Amino acid sequence: MADSEAEPSYWEFSETLVTKAWAEKRKLADCLRELVALCVATDAPEDLLGSCRSELDKVRDRLTAHPGKTFREHFPGLKSLDEFAVFADRATLVGHCNPYAPPMKMAFEGRLASATVTFGIPFEGGPGLVHGGIVAAAFDQLFGYLQERIGAPGLTRTLTVHYDRPTPLLTELLFAGRPVRSEGRLHHVEGELTVDGKVTARAEGVFVSLEVDALRRLFAGVPHR
Repeated sequence: MADSEAEPSYWEFSETLVTKAWAEKRKLADCLRELVALCVATDAPEDLLGSCRSELDKVRDRLTAHPGKTFREHFPGLKSLDEFAVFADRATLVGHCNPYAPPMKMAFEGRLASATVTFGIPFEGGPGLVHGGIVAAAFDQLFGYLQERIGAPGLTRTLTVHYDRPTPLLTELLFAGRPVRSEGRLHHVEGELTVDGKVTARAEGVFVSLEVDALRRLFAGVPHR
């Protein structure tokens, strides 16, 4: 594996790249994030719900007039990390432009990757608890980030999560992950999720590293509709 500080991450880019339109898209995503949470939990009356839906129909139609390309459609022409930045900001769990993302805030020091995140109402499983599948997805995201930062970007081969106790909703969570060992292109990692210093889940995974050209060939071959 490479030295811990040698490689930049796909998910880390300079804020100087953020244009005015990009910044407005982030604000729109923030608004939609709040709206989704309200939609999940609201007990508003029928007439108000209908009125809100009608207004959102108009917003949807306005945005439909300005379609964009997906990451898959742009991918063949992307060359530098700067060109990838806009798509990193759309990512499922970390992208500020993705209203589904909480978003997770990731950091790296030494050989330890960490992420803080607060999962809101849309991520509820059991009453007041984060859905276990979301916990697993967050570990996968953190481990992928870790692999990039240690210079071994690749794909998840296995991911195992052990749930020690329930993870609370609407509470700041801390994920941590570290490399364990490498066997050729296979890299073993481990980590834990803590809340106020108490472990609620632990995970280990195996990642398969690929050269950049191999990753490009793989993603270029992914069918799209």
